[in-house]
Amino acid sequence: MNIKHFKIIFIVATLWLVVVTIKFTFFPKTEHNHQHHSHENPHHAPHTHEEQVDQVVQEVSESTSFESLPFSFQVDQLIQRGDFENFKRILSAKENVKETIDAISSEDGRTLLTRASFGAPLPYIKYLVDEMGADVNKADKEEITPLMEAAASENIEVLSYLLERGAKTGAKNKLGADALTIALSSGDAAMARLLLKNGADPNHKWNKHGVTHLMNAARNGHLDALKVLLSFKANINTQDLEGNTALHYAASEGFKSIVSELLRENATKTIKNQQGNSPLELARQNNFKEIEDLLK
Repeated sequence: MNIKHFKIIFIVATLWLVVVTIKFTFFPKTEHNHQHHSHENPHHAPHTHEEQVDQVVQEVSESTSFESLPFSFQVDQLIQRGDFENFKRILSAKENVKETIDAISSEDGRTLLTRASFGAPLPYIKYLVDEMGADVNKADKEEITPLMEAAASENIEVLSYLLERGAKTGAKNKLGADALTIALSSGDAAMARLLLKNGADPNHKWNKHGVTHLMNAARNGHLDALKVLLSFKANINTQDLEGNTALHYAASEGFKSIVSELLRENATKTIKNQQGNSPLELARQNNFKEIEDLLK
């Protein structure tokens, strides 16, 4: 390994360590003026590090000749360029690629398939799986699977293909999120339905506060996703560790359509959280008159 190559790996590895340390030490909180709770925001949380590492990979790649880049960076470059022919060529020419196809990169902690599943078109994914034998369930350093990456990039075509090839919906990353958690962070009802049809748990509590998928949909105003979850028997009255139900979240955030849907599905109005507040009391505290009227 030449000195220039070593410096590239050292820079990226150092950044990776810093970003991951910050993520776990200072995980961002959701700030609310509304009075009910303060929980971590699930939106793309498993991919915060990825965007920052990708930025450095891009900067290093732009300042270094392609031939002197680490193999994983070369693959990234070809995906970004849309150069499928050279993508296939570089993989087929790599020594022992069949044995190393699922290896976790020392540069950024990803596998070739998790790397490609976050943004690459379907032919790249098919080539890695069908031709090179990549494992659709092999997780990266952060225990993020290709299915989670496809959900994060909102690519339902890749998501569907991975499911057809046996991707497991129940896998969880280091933060406790599954692919459904990630799909729901953007309120993508179509992806949520597909994952649920393939066995995803509609009642999974993904973080330390006991927040469910239904609660996330309720507090973010994602009506279509909420309807999908309810159609797959999501428990409507489950409480988080602070005693809040999905109805508490919707009432405190002012989402009238969500409150109406939950009531239509027989959500219990009288449950109180640990602060002694019912959904009605939260709506009243936050001056949501129309919701207050619905809950009376």
